[in-house]
Amino acid sequence: MTKVAILIASHIGYEGQIDLLDNCISSLLEQIFKPKSVYISISFENDIYKKSFISILQKYGRTTNPKINFKISKEKKHQMEHLHNICSNICVNDYDMLMFCDDDDTYHIERIQCFVVAFNHGKGICNTGKFGGVREHVDLDLTTSDDDLWGEIPEFWCYGIVPSAIVEFFSFFKGVNYMLLQHKFGDMYFRHYLRKNSKYYEWVAIVDKDFGFTLYNYNISNPNSICGKIQRGMGNKYDNLLTKVLDCRSEDHFNNIVKKNKKLYDIDDKLKDSLKMIYNFCKILYK
Repeated sequence: MTKVAILIASHIGYEGQIDLLDNCISSLLEQIFKPKSVYISISFENDIYKKSFISILQKYGRTTNPKINFKISKEKKHQMEHLHNICSNICVNDYDMLMFCDDDDTYHIERIQCFVVAFNHGKGICNTGKFGGVREHVDLDLTTSDDDLWGEIPEFWCYGIVPSAIVEFFSFFKGVNYMLLQHKFGDMYFRHYLRKNSKYYEWVAIVDKDFGFTLYNYNISNPNSICGKIQRGMGNKYDNLLTKVLDCRSEDHFNNIVKKNKKLYDIDDKLKDSLKMIYNFCKILYK
């Protein structure tokens, strides 16, 4: 049987978020095809939220099918730090496929089953050694303008991946490069990596509307969602600039971005060097 693990990154930072996480976990337990394990790396904004979380531990701490594994951090962590925390403390190769879920979203009851069928089909027909897994195509209407990239790049929860892909990804973030994960947009590195790298380029595509129902219930109405804020035009100039650099296609493209954002460099004279470092790192990461 295909062994599946679900990875969830969570920082509890606002009222009602624990209830959303509760709904998220419940949807995973209701799956027709049960995952072998669910891993949740979690941190808290304050002690009040931490105490409120006890009810979740009591509710799910002894669940065995699937087993819910909580990894509690003492300090605040960003999303990709949480995923790194999970992958550093488990043997990901104990699983055939890794899937993801945001802590405020839920799965349709047949989501894992649909992914497993597609995954096994792809594994059977791809013989190049470059099979990455399953990629879901969803229309979330996140784009706010022609220059905005959010609607073009699949969120990483759209993927069901072979474990070696995430191991390979995190291998680039050792030493000083780890700081790149310590950002609210750290997930963009992972999203671009899955889309561009040459080591895992064969994917089985599934389209949720072909099933007649939505496989992933994305909570875009959440006012605290980063993507929701982007959709409402609340992203600042620095955020928008970073997303463009992360998707640079060439040196000329990068220089053109630099030229268009000269006013920002006049405010922060170290910004250009930082973005150049990120651009050079991404060239290696996406290779």
